[in-house]
Amino acid sequence: MRALSLIAVTGFLVLSVRSQGPSKQLTIQDILKEKDLWGKDFPQALARIEGLQQIGQEKATVFSDEIVGGTQYASPAAANEAAIKFKAATKSAQPEVNKAMQLLWNVPTINRNALAEDINIRPENGRETIASTPRVPAQFLSPNVTIATVQQKLGPAEKVSQETIQTEYERRPVILTKYSYANGAISFAESNMKPKGTIDRVVIDTPQVAGALKELSSRK
Repeated sequence: MRALSLIAVTGFLVLSVRSQGPSKQLTIQDILKEKDLWGKDFPQALARIEGLQQIGQEKATVFSDEIVGGTQYASPAAANEAAIKFKAATKSAQPEVNKAMQLLWNVPTINRNALAEDINIRPENGRETIASTPRVPAQFLSPNVTIATVQQKLGPAEKVSQETIQTEYERRPVILTKYSYANGAISFAESNMKPKGTIDRVVIDTPQVAGALKELSSRK
């Protein structure tokens, strides 16, 4: 039996459907090591995720070529201050992230050429968010990755939910179908704006993922 719940949140509506998960729960490390799900620049995405965690953001959204923080700031000044701290935190996080990913992907080195980026401040429903956009084409997610690939590699999701995002700038809302793993630490999301089955974005719980990376990088 599946449990159905409806949750109202300012700016969007979340419809959650709990589904039976795999017999063995996957860890964050199990998911991160599946190279077929991630792009060649994914280690740099992870450094940005850890940077967001270090400045107190609990959620991050990974698109194919962009990272968007989950915290909304009350003013552009507050967002600009956060952006400066985020850039410094990302730079300091990259060496440890590279070490963790070398272990996970079983490779001798990780590309250490940092992607030049623009940190953008974006208005969203009267508040501000920060986003990291590389200045050259990046590949954070595997090209054309689908939910079928995700389920082939990881098995059925622990939870499937829908989220409707309505902003003041779009007439048509974005409806996400999210497939969550590792106690919600990593959620692969389809969008009604993209071909059915295509992964549009991945939503990350930054404290959980940063903790898994730290545990890996501390290994001898």
